[in-house]
Amino acid sequence: MTFEYAGIFLVGILLAKNLEGLSERYKRLAPFQCGAFMLTSLLLYFGGRHLAGIGPLWHLGDMPVAIGAAGLLIVGLNSHSARRILNSAAPAFLGRISYSLYLVHGTVLFSMTVLLMEKVSHPVFFLLYLPTAIVLSWGFYIAVERPFMLWSRSVGRHKAAPSVDPAVAQVTHTSP
Repeated sequence: MTFEYAGIFLVGILLAKNLEGLSERYKRLAPFQCGAFMLTSLLLYFGGRHLAGIGPLWHLGDMPVAIGAAGLLIVGLNSHSARRILNSAAPAFLGRISYSLYLVHGTVLFSMTVLLMEKVSHPVFFLLYLPTAIVLSWGFYIAVERPFMLWSRSVGRHKAAPSVDPAVAQVTHTSP
């Protein structure tokens, strides 16, 4: 399992190291090729795990998913259409509350599971869970995360000591 994760980190390292060249290559692609690259990246990201069930490809593990994610990062960084979509209000909001969502989602999921287990179908559960997790994460962001981010910006910033005119400092220093 650790070896598999090492491969995923390797994909990230290679992406970071070669991002400029990969971006230039992407920008030189024809529109059809850009679409095919994005579609292939999406298929690898969402379906790559299924490749692990095909004969000798089980050794790949999550590598196709990591490669698909890397492809989607290249698309997101270099495609004007993708950038316009990713910079729109909904993704920007989800990005803003993403850490709070990460912190809150498990508690919401487990609490709702206990409350609603075998009382509602899975699709209904999901339709209740998703907005509940987002609303509570937004509240957590407003009440906890944002105030701490603002506070953290002031930590370590001390008011500068008042400057002393060198002439005054010398007079004070030489006085008996």
